[in-house]
Amino acid sequence: MTEYPELEKLKAANEALREQGKEWLFTSLEKICAEINTELTPKSPEPVTPPPEPALQVGTQDWQFETGDSINKSLMVGERMGIRHKGKTLTVEIGWPRKTEDGFVPDAGLARARVSLSANVFIDAILLAELTLRKERDSGEISWQLLPGEKMSEAGLRSYIERVMMD
Repeated sequence: MTEYPELEKLKAANEALREQGKEWLFTSLEKICAEINTELTPKSPEPVTPPPEPALQVGTQDWQFETGDSINKSLMVGERMGIRHKGKTLTVEIGWPRKTEDGFVPDAGLARARVSLSANVFIDAILLAELTLRKERDSGEISWQLLPGEKMSEAGLRSYIERVMMD
């Protein structure tokens, strides 16, 4: 039995919201990539062996990254997704502190995400956007918001993926 049951309930509720936010972001990106791959795959009346490579290759891995400034640095622990087209890669990192010593999510968010683009594997990625996961006070709904505060949509995510495909 815990000494602070209300605190444990709040931590569990916040963890569930974070997982829900991560799931929405990654599922939305995967859905958009699948749509684009379907649009770009040549249609053949007969099955082709081997099947053609998808235009967008998608993968995820466990990941952690630091956020904040040199004084208030925090460690965000989570996952990242890479979306590759030819040599370019879009990277979406999602995380939140797991231990007290990891720090906190800046801007009073539940979780943090970063969207970056690299022109090829030998070039460091350029940060395109930072997002924070917030819970609406009135409705209790969660949403990813671009900093400084614009709500992220699937159309916004599609625009990042389209940048990977530009020649």
